[in-house]
Amino acid sequence: MLREAMSEVASIISRHSEELKFIDLNGVLADLRREKLILHQEYHEIVQKGSKDKVLFLQDHLPWKGYIALMTFIDIVRRRGNEDLADKLQGEKLHGEQILELMAEQQQSLSESIVQLKKIKESLQNCKEARSDIQRR
Repeated sequence: MLREAMSEVASIISRHSEELKFIDLNGVLADLRREKLILHQEYHEIVQKGSKDKVLFLQDHLPWKGYIALMTFIDIVRRRGNEDLADKLQGEKLHGEQILELMAEQQQSLSESIVQLKKIKESLQNCKEARSDIQRR
């Protein structure tokens, strides 16, 4: 189900790829970077390329960022004065079941990251304690 939802996000962008080529993609990409949906390095790599490559980048990267990224993208397109295109994208957004699946996947990923961070923190604390013991001797 997650793969289908991600594929649908890519398809939505693909269906509007011609229209996307005529908007301020550099501005959209800058806004996505500010929203932390693309990395600083990714931004600087893609901003130098042509419109087709930028649209392909969006088509490839946004699905991995989840439903919130798609909605943020649509909001950015709207804020940049492309209301008609934003309305079209909004009209094609994912169905409820797909949204829930994407959100559940993101929640699972966050939970796993939190567990890993707690383990790292515990390991660092153990290292600090061991270091203190060694220094006291």
